[in-house]
Amino acid sequence: MSKRAIIIGALVGVAALAATQSENDTDLEQHLAREDQAGYEGSDEDPGENSQGYDVFSEMEAERKAGQPVQAQRQSLSPQSARASMQSPTTTPQDGMHVRPAQIMDTQGFGRPLVAATMLIPTGWQTQGGVVWELNNSGCGRNNPHYNWAASSPDGLGMISLLPDETWQGNSSGIQNGNCPNVTISDPKQAVLSYVSRYRPGAQVLDYFDRTQDVKEYFKGIVPSRRDGFGGETRQWFGAGQAVIAYQVNGQSVKEIIGTSVLFTGMTMQGGYGMPQQHFLTIGILPGYAMRLPEAQFDLNVAEQIRKSIRPGQEWNQEMAQHRAKIAGINIKGARDRSRIIAKHNQEMSEIRQKSWESSQRSSDRMQRETSEAIRGVETYDDPMSSTGTVELDHTYDHAYRLDSGDYVLTNDHSFNPYEQFGQGAEELTPTQ
Repeated sequence: MSKRAIIIGALVGVAALAATQSENDTDLEQHLAREDQAGYEGSDEDPGENSQGYDVFSEMEAERKAGQPVQAQRQSLSPQSARASMQSPTTTPQDGMHVRPAQIMDTQGFGRPLVAATMLIPTGWQTQGGVVWELNNSGCGRNNPHYNWAASSPDGLGMISLLPDETWQGNSSGIQNGNCPNVTISDPKQAVLSYVSRYRPGAQVLDYFDRTQDVKEYFKGIVPSRRDGFGGETRQWFGAGQAVIAYQVNGQSVKEIIGTSVLFTGMTMQGGYGMPQQHFLTIGILPGYAMRLPEAQFDLNVAEQIRKSIRPGQEWNQEMAQHRAKIAGINIKGARDRSRIIAKHNQEMSEIRQKSWESSQRSSDRMQRETSEAIRGVETYDDPMSSTGTVELDHTYDHAYRLDSGDYVLTNDHSFNPYEQFGQGAEELTPTQ
């Protein structure tokens, strides 16, 4: 096995914001293999015709010119160059990457700054944005609050983004709700690609991964179908996916993986008095995650490792749970038929978000902890220097060390010598029993 290592400064945990890992990871491995052999062949996929084409990251991507043609280069990806793109100017192990913890802040919602989430980003990258509280009375689009956060490389070509969650509605009559479009997308893949087109307009879709199986645990509380006493029916379904896209930044070709999860709530009502049935649809889109790199340096494995490092802020999470419960109570009180269904949908979306955050916190016994670790692709190690006495690290490495500096080193090199590599001592960590 070749030598690999990750240096992680004050590692903060693994993600529950995005989907967990499953057998679909094989798709990513096959995708990488195809890149090495033949490069991308491109795709004629339409990202979604219901897109309104807005880009809330326009300030962060000012270098992109509106309507600029996007050219996807059919260039073979070198694994060596991909890994090299993440290397820090400081001392870094061979085939490794150097990352640091970053905080996503909410400075508006609860009268004091709170850490909404933490994650790892490449050393030297700068962050911008956070949680945004923005009143939206239109009935569609970005929810309040939502993420509008990014970390970017010094040259602006690399970027990690947390994207807003959204709500859309549609009906069979074709009548628009105010200025909102009548969105009737019922297929998860179409919904994900439509989402992609709103935040990356003009980008070319190169590949798509169905991640629905990865998020089944978070959506297990939904009711597939229920009927009322008047011939009406309400049913729910969900899906998740990630798209690999290509476009240009400052005249340079970049590739990006971007994805999200979607919950659909459909309601059928009997018309009566000779009127046809009416169908109503509410689409809830959870926060999205994206990572881009220069085309020759694009690496899906790096994007996945960064994604898995996302961890919620406990105090913010508790505040948000109370806020959502309060809003759900207001929405449900006095609501009728369709309004009640929509309110329940929003409440269920909040519960799903809450469950996804809490899933990374639950470890009441060893079996539950190890099951959770297997799902999330991590291993818990004893670390007396950590505030909790333990630390969660990526499980794909054979050895975990804590350097005297407080950084963590993960490696498959059985002969790893911290003095030779870093000029300092290290303690090898043992898995928690």
